[in-house]
Amino acid sequence: MEKETSMASKFKSRIVSFASLLPSTERVAKSMRRATSRIPFMDDVLAMYYCAVDPKTPAKIRIVIGATLLYLVMPIDAIPDFLALVGYTDDITALMVLVKLVSSHVTETHKEKARSRLGSLRGDAAETAEAASA
Repeated sequence: MEKETSMASKFKSRIVSFASLLPSTERVAKSMRRATSRIPFMDDVLAMYYCAVDPKTPAKIRIVIGATLLYLVMPIDAIPDFLALVGYTDDITALMVLVKLVSSHVTETHKEKARSRLGSLRGDAAETAEAASA
């Protein structure tokens, strides 16, 4: 029994240390600010980030989200981003798979936080107020 508890605590500490590899909310928000006007599904990406940092989210889902988001910000890609048109296909594919896998774990709270944060980044006072009141 104690061996199981020991293994569980080791696994939990690995999850916590993995979560610490994720960039801070402010760093993610700054990256989002640059991309938010160009990428239409940025609210989904930010909602998934909030899902990944939520302690209520299952560990497997947090790992999948973290690994995918880490892949998206890594400078090394399966298909280099500088290639016109096809350069972002691996990133888009990774995001589509991620959305399909974890959409059931992204709560309304995660989505509201994402809408509110993106609204403030875009300078949409009305959108920010709407998201805060919802």
